[in-house]
Amino acid sequence: MINYYYETKFNLYNEFYFSKWIFFVVSKEKEFIKELNFIFCNDQYLININKKYLKKNSYTDVITFDNSEEKNIDGDIFISIKRIKYNSLNFKKSFYDELKRIIIHAVLH
Repeated sequence: MINYYYETKFNLYNEFYFSKWIFFVVSKEKEFIKELNFIFCNDQYLININKKYLKKNSYTDVITFDNSEEKNIDGDIFISIKRIKYNSLNFKKSFYDELKRIIIHAVLH
């Protein structure tokens, strides 16, 4: 099961497409999704998590809390939409290409 939560004004344009794509990539790695929660947020939300749980005082694009066991992927993935926008400009990629890169990096991490 994949869940999407929004702590910012951003909304994923097609959750079904992203879920299907994530399941496909994970299956190619011979792994399975038990439960994944994507929480899209702003920089302040994510830096607060970074400070509280990782003891770091810096901006980041993604933080993953992995609860996986063996080949069953389970966890919470927090993504800063502002960092994704910044990265997409910096790397000269589209916003959604950068978002997909971060999502799959976090899932397979």
